[in-house]
Amino acid sequence: MAAGVGLLVGGAALTLPRTPLAVAAADPTDGWTQTSFTYSWQKPWDLDLSERHSYNGGVHRMWVYDTDEPFAKGSSTDPRTEMRWKVD
Repeated sequence: MAAGVGLLVGGAALTLPRTPLAVAAADPTDGWTQTSFTYSWQKPWDLDLSERHSYNGGVHRMWVYDTDEPFAKGSSTDPRTEMRWKVD
């Protein structure tokens, strides 16, 4: 089959462009406005934040174990490590 020609069902020829069509990729942030924000941390009350959080290359990593204490001494909530966004 010659370049630039494809087949449709039933054998009819379809002419295709010889070069790929240029498709402009949209920026994933189009339509969004950058803004600052604040947050607090919730982590096991008996541990330093560095024991359940790391930050490298612009990426926050947090982890929690089922044996961790809750975020406040005496709390009956499950253990957690999280950034708590302060939304105004």
